Amino acid sequence: MYSNFGEEYFKGAKISSYKDYESTYPQLRVYFLMILDFLKKRRKLKQGRILDVGCAYGILLKFFDDIDWETYGVDISEYAISIAKKYTRARLYVHNIEEGLYMFQDKFFDIITMFDVIEHLRNPGHVLEELHRVLKTGGLLFIITPNANGMFRLIMGKKWPALKDKTHRIFFTPFTLKFTVERAGFKVLEVRTPQFYPFTNIFKKYVHSGLLRAIIRNTPLGSSIWLVAVKQELA
Repeated sequence: MYSNFGEEYFKGAKISSYKDYESTYPQLRVYFLMILDFLKKRRKLKQGRILDVGCAYGILLKFFDDIDWETYGVDISEYAISIAKKYTRARLYVHNIEEGLYMFQDKFFDIITMFDVIEHLRNPGHVLEELHRVLKTGGLLFIITPNANGMFRLIMGKKWPALKDKTHRIFFTPFTLKFTVERAGFKVLEVRTPQFYPFTNIFKKYVHSGLLRAIIRNTPLGSSIWLVAVKQELA
């Protein structure tokens, strides 16, 4: 499995959706700002400890470096981690998260992010339970994954970009992702379906109707699922 995530995966190989992973920098900036906005609403803007699961080039971690968070990253790709070392000062690990996060103690992180990762997993429930273990009580989990109920999957069928990536094993709807996260012990705080890369470009190119754009933006038909969950105190 590790061999599937070499340089060719991040630079436009036929097995992935990336033409060049570095071109996702603006989208990762959007993710960062969305997290900050959520923290601001919950009055949790102090520095803390963050783990990015599937950190790739460490771009998201760099943004958190810049606001003085203590940063950690895990990725299955040795190649990606080698690039990440140029972007971020985070503590980085080449590791398959399906084998657990034994390098971290219980209740260690304030925030965990897992963007475009859960769809690659053989056993997402097991991984989520492990994330629950290493997250502090009151800590937040942020997930992004393709939306199997999205308008573009329904319109594009077999040409849906998420199907191009041969390392994808499972797809979620907003309902099934919420259900899976809750089964791992979390309380889900927010589920939305915004337009994210690579679907933003498709959205601009093919959706010209103002009414259709409004429908996609205001119903669960967006290209991606954005989910935020919290680890609660045990009853």
